[in-house]
Amino acid sequence: MNENARQATGTAGRLFAGQALRSATSALLAICFRPPRNTAAMTDFFISYTQADRDWAVWIAWVLEAAGFTTKNQAWDFRAGSNFIDEMDKASAEAERTIAVLSPEYLSSHFGRMEWAAALAQKKELLPLRVREVEVAGLLAGIVYTDLVGLAGEAARNALLTAARKERTKPLTAPPFPGEPPPFPLGITDLPESKLPEIGPLPQGSRMPFAHNPLFVGREEELRALARQLRAGETSAVGEMKLAAASGLGGIGKTQLATEFVHRYGRYFEGGVFWMSFADPAAVSGEVAACGRSLDLHPSYDDLPLDQQVRFVEDHWARPVPRLLVFDNCDEEALLDRWRPRTGGARVLVTSRRQQWDLSLEVSNLFRSVPCPVR
Repeated sequence: MNENARQATGTAGRLFAGQALRSATSALLAICFRPPRNTAAMTDFFISYTQADRDWAVWIAWVLEAAGFTTKNQAWDFRAGSNFIDEMDKASAEAERTIAVLSPEYLSSHFGRMEWAAALAQKKELLPLRVREVEVAGLLAGIVYTDLVGLAGEAARNALLTAARKERTKPLTAPPFPGEPPPFPLGITDLPESKLPEIGPLPQGSRMPFAHNPLFVGREEELRALARQLRAGETSAVGEMKLAAASGLGGIGKTQLATEFVHRYGRYFEGGVFWMSFADPAAVSGEVAACGRSLDLHPSYDDLPLDQQVRFVEDHWARPVPRLLVFDNCDEEALLDRWRPRTGGARVLVTSRRQQWDLSLEVSNLFRSVPCPVR
């Protein structure tokens, strides 16, 4: 090879080496100075569940997205033809937090274990939601879960959003002093039907605007009849009455009889007693909403719209715990039909001038008129 050829070859080699070095340097710089992941594209929640709890997962996603969160879940985001493992891995990696929908099927699911374990391995927050009765064991037992078991719709929604927003669960009312024995170990099955109980305090959270009337006497048979009906779970109506007592006091009627019943028997309704005036049909919604102010239904209950407060109260009434609802001066069948709970352990006591009720309302009518003596 002559001198010119050697020089040309050397020049070409140096040019190629220089280009290779520049390419390698560019690639290294691209890796070293790669911009961070766009956190705005991250999803708030990946919802991990099994098909047995699909309805729960969809409801959870809907509630969260309605509240402004973003979610990913198999039902909505894993398209036909996609690779399930790949989609699951991507959804988990791109979510800030993972929700584990706890149920017996989920805790025995291999994929469920992979999904919550991936969240822990990535040092991401895991939010377990227990939707059915199941004992949580192992590593998951060390993580506090939110329990939705037994909650009605609005109460479950409130619990979910409280957990999602990381809010404190401080109650709205002061807790009882722990040094005192529980004042209400009694239940509806302890309610006496033959013996008239003494006047006693009402369960915490009750709404009762009328104090006990110390001048009320008599009517023991009516009180015992009410006790029998309400213990059995019937809706009872007290008709207009007039009372002629030994003291000569007259004019004690239906509301006074219901008041006496509440102060004697109210403590046997562990869910509390809630007295509402139905005299003005337009104001009934406000009366119902007022019942929720002494209950721990929502951290900002007083700031909620009236219709939302009413939903909270009605969901609370639908629980199986026995409670006594008093509809005072309820004369319209439509009002009773609208506001009486369809499910749960609530009993309804109605005071009314109406003596006949539609059979579909299943009202046990307690009506008795006692004339005042002629003087």
